[in-house]
Amino acid sequence: MAEDDTNYVPMKDITNCKTNEGKKKCSNDGSENAILIDSQKHSQESLARLHTAALLISWISIVFSLGTGIIGIVLSVTGQSEALFAYGLDAILDSLSSVAVVWRFHVGINYIYAPERERKACIAIGILFIVSAISLIGKSVHAIILETHETKQIILYASFALSCGIISAFIAVTKIYVGTKIGSQALYTDSIITLVGTVTCFASVAGLEMYVENTDLWYLDSVFSILCGSFLFVFGINLLYSKLRKKKVQT
Repeated sequence: MAEDDTNYVPMKDITNCKTNEGKKKCSNDGSENAILIDSQKHSQESLARLHTAALLISWISIVFSLGTGIIGIVLSVTGQSEALFAYGLDAILDSLSSVAVVWRFHVGINYIYAPERERKACIAIGILFIVSAISLIGKSVHAIILETHETKQIILYASFALSCGIISAFIAVTKIYVGTKIGSQALYTDSIITLVGTVTCFASVAGLEMYVENTDLWYLDSVFSILCGSFLFVFGINLLYSKLRKKKVQT
């Protein structure tokens, strides 16, 4: 949102204070105006940096999440790992939600505070949350019914899950920080699905270790996925309700 032009003081007015007869009288005003201009300039520069950071972390999220999501789904199919499938699906949908954030901010810094674009981006993210939740819960329940046991390659799966979990955690924290600083609910909400991906990665490692110790715990991956899916579903419904209700109130 552009600053109000009335807040800016022409530099020539400040310069005149140094040359006119009323130098002493206007010196204080000149100092205050100079401070105001410097503050406004700093504010604009900060917003520009935050705007760039929001786009950068979103693009990083798109590339990383899409790539690792596809790999995660492939590994989950070959190793029958529900937690890895949960991560893969969550990561792909995470990349799509990051696309919504890029759309939200691509218009430029002059529209950094755009309530309508923010609302639409949140609605898109909310829908993705619900789609992800239904897919996770459905796939996990199906695996439990069929009593699907995992045939895992321990080192490969653990290394992949840990690496993805650590990087996802970093991306999520960055999204939260930038989203909070810039006041964007869309970016902040996008971090939630990234955090869920982080949790599923670590849950996959935990499930792997428990399964190695006791094969009777084959269902743990599916239980983790159902819990994550339930959280995403509730969060997505709540987000959609709040944004659609807000639009209805405005109209």
